[in-house]
Amino acid sequence: MSVVKELFEEYINMRENGMSSKDALNALHQPISPISKSDKQLLAQALRKWEKQAKVSQEAEYADTTEQEEEGLMDRLEKQQMSWVECPTCGKKNRANAVFCYSCGLMMDISAHMGTRHFSDSSGKPPDYFGVESVLTLRSPETNHEYELHPQQNPNELLIGRTSANNVMPPDVDLNEAGGDHQGVSRLHLSIKYDKAEDTLEINDLSSANGTSINGHKLHPKEVRILRDGDELQLGKLVLFVSFYHPGSEVR
Repeated sequence: MSVVKELFEEYINMRENGMSSKDALNALHQPISPISKSDKQLLAQALRKWEKQAKVSQEAEYADTTEQEEEGLMDRLEKQQMSWVECPTCGKKNRANAVFCYSCGLMMDISAHMGTRHFSDSSGKPPDYFGVESVLTLRSPETNHEYELHPQQNPNELLIGRTSANNVMPPDVDLNEAGGDHQGVSRLHLSIKYDKAEDTLEINDLSSANGTSINGHKLHPKEVRILRDGDELQLGKLVLFVSFYHPGSEVR
């Protein structure tokens, strides 16, 4: 069993015990942050699939996943190695990335078993940190188009959408090449604004026709949310994976 599946099962455990999806994701930010970009993408696909099955009434908000794709996902997870650690409180064996001990219920020491990784002096940044030199990347898993952005260099907000013959104000980032024109992306769909005081990025749905979701949760029109490394955005039907790069950060 892999780290991805351990995190996936930990998320389900929290959700089935009454925790909201938002709180569950927040609780798992620490163990999720250091895993690789591909594993984050794999985890996001698994969580989206589970939420789709758990909330049939919101099925239209999630990308379709075939049974064959689901089986392939679980096969990939099963092929990776499983690891266990002892709870520092009661000594019972737990999955390596368990946040809470399944025996005593107390918090596990996540940092002790996340594996050896090498960082430069920018290590330890929380997933919502975005500094003056950071780089934002939005990637479409369907078309593999990538958009490398520097919102902090824009004095105002960065406008995300698609161009058309009727655009009065063209967006700063045109998602047409990623399929935005037929995936329900509005001409002016989403804004991204850099908060210098907090070193964060704020996103705002611009009353788009088909809505914006972040990690499976739909934003209200004009609702402002903090964007984090590893988040998954969905503009209409167009999915975009979010990643932050901090110069001089992790050395793999």
